[in-house]
Amino acid sequence: MVLARPLGSSWSGTPLREILRGVESAKRISILLDRRLDPSVELKVLPDSASARETLEGLLRPQRGIGAVVGNLLYLGPETSVARLRTTIALRGEELRGTKASAARQLDLSRKLTIQWSDLQTPREVLTKISETFDLKIGGVEKVPHDLWAGATLPGVNAAEALTLVFCQFDLTFRWEESGDVTLVAWPETVQIERRHSPPRGTTAASVAQDWPAKFPGITARAMGNEVVVTGTLEQHEALEQLRRPTTGTATASKLPPLNKIRLAKFRWDGSLLKLFEGLSKAPDLQLIFAYDAKTLEQAGIDLDQRFQFEVLNVTVDQLLHKAFDPLKIEFVVKDRVVTLTPAMSP
Repeated sequence: MVLARPLGSSWSGTPLREILRGVESAKRISILLDRRLDPSVELKVLPDSASARETLEGLLRPQRGIGAVVGNLLYLGPETSVARLRTTIALRGEELRGTKASAARQLDLSRKLTIQWSDLQTPREVLTKISETFDLKIGGVEKVPHDLWAGATLPGVNAAEALTLVFCQFDLTFRWEESGDVTLVAWPETVQIERRHSPPRGTTAASVAQDWPAKFPGITARAMGNEVVVTGTLEQHEALEQLRRPTTGTATASKLPPLNKIRLAKFRWDGSLLKLFEGLSKAPDLQLIFAYDAKTLEQAGIDLDQRFQFEVLNVTVDQLLHKAFDPLKIEFVVKDRVVTLTPAMSP
Protein backbone atom coordinates (compact mmCIF):
# COMPACT_ATOMS: atom_id res chain seq x y z
CA MET A 1 0.00 0.00 0.00
CA VAL A 2 1.32 3.45 -0.88
CA LEU A 3 0.74 4.73 2.65
CA ALA A 4 3.24 2.17 3.97
CA ARG A 5 6.06 3.86 2.07
CA PRO A 6 8.23 6.51 3.77
CA LEU A 7 7.05 10.09 3.49
CA GLY A 8 10.50 11.62 3.90
CA SER A 9 11.79 14.41 6.12
CA SER A 10 11.35 17.25 3.61
CA TRP A 11 7.89 18.00 5.06
CA SER A 12 9.25 19.11 8.46
CA GLY A 13 7.57 22.33 9.64
CA THR A 14 4.73 21.99 7.12
CA PRO A 15 1.07 22.32 8.27
CA LEU A 16 -1.02 19.16 8.14
CA ARG A 17 -3.36 20.50 5.46
CA GLU A 18 -0.45 21.06 3.04
CA ILE A 19 1.02 17.66 3.85
CA LEU A 20 -2.31 15.98 3.08
CA ARG A 21 -2.53 17.66 -0.29
CA GLY A 22 1.08 16.77 -1.05
CA VAL A 23 0.53 13.13 -0.10
CA GLU A 24 -2.65 12.98 -2.17
CA SER A 25 -0.80 14.30 -5.21
CA ALA A 26 2.37 12.24 -4.78
CA LYS A 27 0.74 8.98 -3.68
CA ARG A 28 -2.37 9.35 -5.86
CA ILE A 29 -4.75 8.61 -3.02
CA SER A 30 -7.65 10.48 -1.43
CA ILE A 31 -7.62 11.63 2.19
CA LEU A 32 -10.56 13.03 4.14
CA LEU A 33 -9.69 15.02 7.28
CA ASP A 34 -12.49 15.18 9.83
CA ARG A 35 -13.75 18.71 10.54
CA ARG A 36 -12.99 18.27 14.27
CA LEU A 37 -9.23 17.85 13.75
CA ASP A 38 -6.91 20.86 13.47
CA PRO A 39 -5.37 21.09 9.97
CA SER A 40 -2.83 23.72 11.04
CA VAL A 41 -0.63 21.50 13.24
CA GLU A 42 2.91 21.27 11.90
CA LEU A 43 5.03 18.20 11.32
CA LYS A 44 8.06 17.87 13.56
CA VAL A 45 11.19 16.08 12.43
CA LEU A 46 10.52 12.37 11.97
CA PRO A 47 12.83 9.54 10.82
CA ASP A 48 13.11 9.18 7.06
CA SER A 49 11.91 5.59 7.52
CA ALA A 50 8.52 6.63 8.96
CA SER A 51 5.69 5.63 6.61
CA ALA A 52 3.20 8.15 5.27
CA ARG A 53 0.45 6.73 7.45
CA GLU A 54 2.67 6.69 10.58
CA THR A 55 3.60 10.30 9.91
CA LEU A 56 0.00 11.43 9.49
CA GLU A 57 -1.21 9.52 12.53
CA GLY A 58 1.73 10.94 14.52
CA LEU A 59 0.47 14.43 13.72
CA LEU A 60 -3.03 13.48 14.83
CA ARG A 61 -2.06 11.64 18.02
CA PRO A 62 -2.13 14.76 20.28
CA GLN A 63 -5.70 15.33 19.05
CA ARG A 64 -6.58 11.66 19.66
CA GLY A 65 -7.01 11.17 15.95
CA ILE A 66 -6.34 7.99 13.95
CA GLY A 67 -6.96 6.70 10.45
CA ALA A 68 -9.32 4.21 8.84
CA VAL A 69 -9.35 2.99 5.26
CA VAL A 70 -12.73 3.01 3.53
CA GLY A 71 -12.39 1.61 0.03
CA ASN A 72 -9.82 3.81 -1.72
CA LEU A 73 -10.02 6.58 0.86
CA LEU A 74 -8.05 7.27 4.05
CA TYR A 75 -10.31 8.90 6.63
CA LEU A 76 -8.52 10.72 9.46
CA GLY A 77 -10.74 11.40 12.43
CA PRO A 78 -11.24 11.18 16.21
CA GLU A 79 -10.61 7.67 17.50
CA THR A 80 -14.16 7.52 18.91
CA SER A 81 -15.52 8.00 15.38
CA VAL A 82 -13.03 5.68 13.70
CA ALA A 83 -13.97 2.93 16.16
CA ARG A 84 -17.58 3.01 14.87
CA LEU A 85 -17.05 4.01 11.25
CA ARG A 86 -16.58 0.75 9.32
CA THR A 87 -19.12 -1.13 11.44
CA THR A 88 -21.70 1.59 10.80
CA ILE A 89 -21.10 1.43 7.05
CA ALA A 90 -21.46 -2.37 7.05
CA LEU A 91 -24.61 -2.16 9.18
CA ARG A 92 -26.26 0.41 6.90
CA GLY A 93 -25.40 -1.80 3.92
CA GLU A 94 -27.13 -4.80 5.49
CA GLU A 95 -30.13 -2.71 6.55
CA LEU A 96 -30.63 -1.48 2.99
CA ARG A 97 -31.17 -5.06 1.87
CA GLY A 98 -33.94 -5.38 4.45
CA THR A 99 -36.00 -2.46 3.10
CA LYS A 100 -38.82 -2.73 0.60
CA ALA A 101 -36.85 -0.77 -1.97
CA SER A 102 -36.73 -2.57 -5.31
CA ALA A 103 -33.71 -4.61 -6.32
CA ALA A 104 -32.90 -1.99 -8.98
CA ARG A 105 -33.11 0.79 -6.38
CA GLN A 106 -30.83 -1.09 -3.98
CA LEU A 107 -28.37 -1.70 -6.80
CA ASP A 108 -28.29 2.02 -7.64
CA LEU A 109 -27.59 2.92 -4.00
CA SER A 110 -24.81 0.31 -3.86
CA ARG A 111 -23.00 1.54 -6.98
CA LYS A 112 -19.47 2.84 -6.45
CA LEU A 113 -19.39 6.45 -7.59
CA THR A 114 -17.12 9.43 -6.95
CA ILE A 115 -18.21 12.46 -4.91
CA GLN A 116 -16.11 15.61 -5.11
CA TRP A 117 -16.46 19.10 -3.67
CA SER A 118 -14.42 22.30 -3.70
CA ASP A 119 -12.94 24.45 -0.92
CA LEU A 120 -15.39 26.50 1.16
CA GLN A 121 -18.44 24.41 0.32
CA THR A 122 -20.81 23.68 3.20
CA PRO A 123 -21.73 20.20 4.48
CA ARG A 124 -25.28 20.74 3.26
CA GLU A 125 -23.93 21.45 -0.23
CA VAL A 126 -21.91 18.24 0.01
CA LEU A 127 -25.05 16.36 1.05
CA THR A 128 -26.86 17.85 -1.94
CA LYS A 129 -24.17 16.41 -4.22
CA ILE A 130 -24.60 13.00 -2.60
CA SER A 131 -28.39 13.30 -2.85
CA GLU A 132 -28.23 14.15 -6.55
CA THR A 133 -25.61 11.51 -7.31
CA PHE A 134 -27.65 8.67 -5.79
CA ASP A 135 -31.09 10.21 -6.43
CA LEU A 136 -32.18 10.04 -2.80
CA LYS A 137 -33.90 12.36 -0.37
CA ILE A 138 -32.26 13.19 2.97
CA GLY A 139 -34.60 14.01 5.83
CA GLY A 140 -33.43 16.00 8.82
CA VAL A 141 -30.63 18.00 7.15
CA GLU A 142 -31.45 20.86 9.52
CA LYS A 143 -29.52 18.86 12.13
CA VAL A 144 -26.31 19.56 10.17
CA PRO A 145 -24.91 22.93 11.30
CA HIS A 146 -23.36 25.49 8.98
CA ASP A 147 -19.66 24.95 8.32
CA LEU A 148 -17.09 25.55 5.58
CA TRP A 149 -15.12 22.55 4.42
CA ALA A 150 -11.89 22.09 2.51
CA GLY A 151 -12.21 20.44 -0.87
CA ALA A 152 -12.09 16.65 -0.97
CA THR A 153 -12.79 13.62 -3.13
CA LEU A 154 -14.55 10.43 -2.07
CA PRO A 155 -13.45 7.97 -4.77
CA GLY A 156 -15.62 4.96 -5.57
CA VAL A 157 -18.06 5.13 -2.64
CA ASN A 158 -21.61 3.84 -2.36
CA ALA A 159 -24.43 5.80 -0.74
CA ALA A 160 -23.92 4.34 2.74
CA GLU A 161 -20.19 5.11 2.66
CA ALA A 162 -20.61 8.65 1.36
CA LEU A 163 -23.35 9.55 3.84
CA THR A 164 -21.53 8.01 6.81
CA LEU A 165 -18.29 9.84 6.04
CA VAL A 166 -20.18 13.15 6.17
CA PHE A 167 -22.62 12.44 9.00
CA CYS A 168 -20.04 10.93 11.34
CA GLN A 169 -18.35 14.32 11.62
CA PHE A 170 -21.45 15.59 13.44
CA ASP A 171 -22.04 12.41 15.48
CA LEU A 172 -24.98 11.58 13.24
CA THR A 173 -25.94 8.55 11.21
CA PHE A 174 -29.09 7.68 9.27
CA ARG A 175 -31.85 5.14 8.89
CA TRP A 176 -33.18 3.84 5.61
CA GLU A 177 -36.79 4.52 4.76
CA GLU A 178 -38.70 1.84 2.86
CA SER A 179 -38.35 3.89 -0.34
CA GLY A 180 -34.57 3.88 -0.15
CA ASP A 181 -34.40 7.48 1.06
CA VAL A 182 -32.77 8.33 4.40
CA THR A 183 -33.47 10.23 7.63
CA LEU A 184 -30.78 11.56 9.96
CA VAL A 185 -30.62 10.16 13.51
CA ALA A 186 -28.16 10.35 16.41
CA TRP A 187 -25.09 8.10 16.15
CA PRO A 188 -25.03 5.56 19.02
CA GLU A 189 -21.86 5.43 21.10
CA THR A 190 -21.69 1.67 20.57
CA VAL A 191 -22.23 0.18 17.13
CA GLN A 192 -22.22 -3.58 16.56
CA ILE A 193 -23.25 -5.91 13.80
CA GLU A 194 -24.44 -9.53 13.96
CA ARG A 195 -22.81 -12.18 11.82
CA ARG A 196 -22.51 -15.95 11.76
CA HIS A 197 -19.21 -17.81 11.94
CA SER A 198 -18.27 -21.45 11.59
CA PRO A 199 -16.25 -22.75 14.56
CA PRO A 200 -12.57 -23.63 13.96
CA ARG A 201 -11.86 -27.19 12.97
CA GLY A 202 -11.82 -29.52 15.95
CA THR A 203 -14.18 -27.35 18.05
CA THR A 204 -17.93 -27.12 18.49
CA ALA A 205 -20.20 -24.12 18.17
CA ALA A 206 -21.18 -24.46 21.84
CA SER A 207 -17.59 -24.45 23.11
CA VAL A 208 -16.58 -21.57 20.86
CA ALA A 209 -19.60 -19.51 21.95
CA GLN A 210 -18.26 -19.70 25.49
CA ASP A 211 -14.61 -19.19 24.55
CA TRP A 212 -14.72 -16.27 22.13
CA PRO A 213 -16.23 -13.58 24.44
CA ALA A 214 -13.31 -14.10 26.83
CA LYS A 215 -10.82 -13.64 24.00
CA PHE A 216 -12.65 -10.72 22.42
CA PRO A 217 -14.16 -8.58 25.20
CA GLY A 218 -17.30 -6.76 24.15
CA ILE A 219 -18.73 -9.37 21.80
CA THR A 220 -21.68 -11.63 22.51
CA ALA A 221 -21.86 -15.13 21.05
CA ARG A 222 -24.38 -17.93 20.99
CA ALA A 223 -24.45 -21.31 19.30
CA MET A 224 -27.06 -21.88 16.62
CA GLY A 225 -26.79 -25.32 15.13
CA ASN A 226 -23.30 -25.73 13.69
CA GLU A 227 -22.63 -21.98 13.63
CA VAL A 228 -21.83 -19.26 16.15
CA VAL A 229 -23.91 -16.07 16.03
CA VAL A 230 -21.68 -13.19 17.10
CA THR A 231 -22.51 -9.54 17.77
CA GLY A 232 -19.51 -7.21 17.66
CA THR A 233 -17.66 -4.63 15.60
CA LEU A 234 -16.61 -5.28 12.03
CA GLU A 235 -12.98 -5.40 13.16
CA GLN A 236 -13.85 -8.07 15.73
CA HIS A 237 -15.61 -10.16 13.11
CA GLU A 238 -12.53 -9.88 10.88
CA ALA A 239 -10.35 -11.01 13.78
CA LEU A 240 -12.63 -13.99 14.40
CA GLU A 241 -12.33 -15.03 10.77
CA GLN A 242 -8.56 -14.73 11.02
CA LEU A 243 -8.67 -16.85 14.18
CA ARG A 244 -10.79 -19.44 12.43
CA ARG A 245 -8.60 -19.43 9.34
CA PRO A 246 -5.21 -17.87 10.18
CA THR A 247 -3.78 -17.70 6.67
CA THR A 248 -1.68 -14.55 6.65
CA GLY A 249 0.66 -14.52 3.68
CA THR A 250 1.35 -17.89 2.08
CA ALA A 251 1.69 -19.93 5.25
CA THR A 252 -1.27 -21.88 6.60
CA ALA A 253 -2.02 -22.63 10.22
CA SER A 254 -1.00 -26.26 9.79
CA LYS A 255 2.45 -25.22 8.52
CA LEU A 256 3.18 -22.69 11.24
CA PRO A 257 5.82 -23.72 13.80
CA PRO A 258 4.64 -23.98 17.43
CA LEU A 259 5.19 -20.69 19.24
CA ASN A 260 7.25 -22.39 21.96
CA LYS A 261 9.70 -23.57 19.29
CA ILE A 262 10.35 -20.10 17.87
CA ARG A 263 13.33 -17.95 18.89
CA LEU A 264 13.95 -14.50 17.52
CA ALA A 265 17.60 -13.67 16.96
CA LYS A 266 16.91 -9.93 17.05
CA PHE A 267 13.81 -7.79 17.32
CA ARG A 268 13.85 -4.01 17.55
CA TRP A 269 10.72 -1.90 17.89
CA ASP A 270 10.11 1.85 17.57
CA GLY A 271 6.43 2.64 17.12
CA SER A 272 2.97 2.41 18.65
CA LEU A 273 1.23 -0.58 20.22
CA LEU A 274 -1.27 -0.67 17.38
CA LYS A 275 1.55 -0.89 14.86
CA LEU A 276 3.23 -3.60 16.94
CA PHE A 277 0.02 -5.65 16.84
CA GLU A 278 -0.08 -5.23 13.07
CA GLY A 279 3.58 -6.18 12.65
CA LEU A 280 3.39 -9.31 14.81
CA SER A 281 0.18 -10.40 13.10
CA LYS A 282 1.89 -10.25 9.71
CA ALA A 283 5.19 -11.89 10.75
CA PRO A 284 5.25 -15.13 8.68
CA ASP A 285 6.09 -17.51 11.54
CA LEU A 286 4.13 -15.70 14.24
CA GLN A 287 0.77 -14.55 12.85
CA LEU A 288 -0.43 -13.49 16.30
CA ILE A 289 -3.98 -12.27 16.82
CA PHE A 290 -4.44 -9.61 19.49
CA ALA A 291 -7.71 -9.49 21.43
CA TYR A 292 -8.40 -6.57 23.76
CA ASP A 293 -10.97 -4.00 24.76
CA ALA A 294 -9.59 -0.60 23.75
CA LYS A 295 -11.80 1.31 26.20
CA THR A 296 -10.68 -0.85 29.15
CA LEU A 297 -7.03 -0.28 28.28
CA GLU A 298 -7.62 3.45 27.84
CA GLN A 299 -9.33 3.71 31.23
CA ALA A 300 -6.23 2.07 32.74
CA GLY A 301 -4.08 4.80 31.19
CA ILE A 302 -2.70 2.67 28.36
CA ASP A 303 -2.39 4.63 25.10
CA LEU A 304 -2.44 2.33 22.06
CA ASP A 305 -1.02 5.12 19.88
CA GLN A 306 1.89 6.11 22.13
CA ARG A 307 5.28 5.51 20.58
CA PHE A 308 7.73 3.33 22.52
CA GLN A 309 10.99 1.48 21.88
CA PHE A 310 12.64 -1.76 22.88
CA GLU A 311 15.13 -4.29 21.54
CA VAL A 312 15.64 -7.98 22.34
CA LEU A 313 18.19 -10.56 21.26
CA ASN A 314 17.74 -14.33 21.01
CA VAL A 315 14.40 -14.54 22.82
CA THR A 316 11.29 -16.69 22.81
CA VAL A 317 7.93 -15.28 21.77
CA ASP A 318 6.87 -15.20 25.42
CA GLN A 319 9.99 -13.21 26.35
CA LEU A 320 9.37 -10.82 23.48
CA LEU A 321 5.81 -10.15 24.65
CA HIS A 322 6.94 -9.63 28.24
CA LYS A 323 9.57 -7.13 27.05
CA ALA A 324 6.90 -5.23 25.11
CA PHE A 325 4.01 -5.33 27.58
CA ASP A 326 5.46 -5.47 31.12
CA PRO A 327 6.72 -1.85 31.12
CA LEU A 328 3.29 -0.75 29.89
CA LYS A 329 1.55 -2.66 32.71
CA ILE A 330 -0.29 -4.96 30.34
CA GLU A 331 -0.92 -8.61 31.16
CA PHE A 332 -1.35 -11.18 28.42
CA VAL A 333 -2.45 -14.76 27.89
CA VAL A 334 -1.53 -16.67 24.72
CA LYS A 335 -3.75 -19.46 23.44
CA ASP A 336 -3.83 -20.79 19.88
CA ARG A 337 -1.91 -17.72 18.66
CA VAL A 338 -4.52 -15.40 20.17
CA VAL A 339 -2.92 -12.93 22.59
CA THR A 340 -5.54 -11.61 25.01
CA LEU A 341 -4.53 -8.33 26.63
CA THR A 342 -5.79 -6.82 29.89
CA PRO A 343 -4.49 -4.07 32.20
CA ALA A 344 -2.15 -5.42 34.87
CA MET A 345 -3.67 -5.75 38.32
CA SER A 346 -2.44 -3.17 40.83
CA PRO A 347 -0.14 -4.67 43.50
